[in-house]
Amino acid sequence: MQQSSGCSLCGPWSALGRTVPLEQVQAELGPIEAMEWEVQDLTALLRSCLSPEHFRLVWALCDAVERLGMADALWQRQRFLDDLARHLPHAAAALQAAGHHLGTSDITVDDPV
Repeated sequence: MQQSSGCSLCGPWSALGRTVPLEQVQAELGPIEAMEWEVQDLTALLRSCLSPEHFRLVWALCDAVERLGMADALWQRQRFLDDLARHLPHAAAALQAAGHHLGTSDITVDDPV
């Protein structure tokens, strides 16, 4: 059985406190579901129009673009947290916890400004 690796500052039950009822997020989920349907439709269209090797090439390009976007977003988020930690050294521990919750690596603080 796998144990939860909860945040040491928040405790193991903090994830349950962040659970939001579905009714509150349905408006946010609608556009995401619409994009998912669009992706499925475009994928089916490309699969029917392209040879298998061209389809794999297009898929590889889409995958690379997506990974690049995700890496850039993570890098920007980390830089933002690093900047905050430098400007707010008294809150560096809380910012490290925020970075953990956001899925970024530990914050490195050079010299406080």
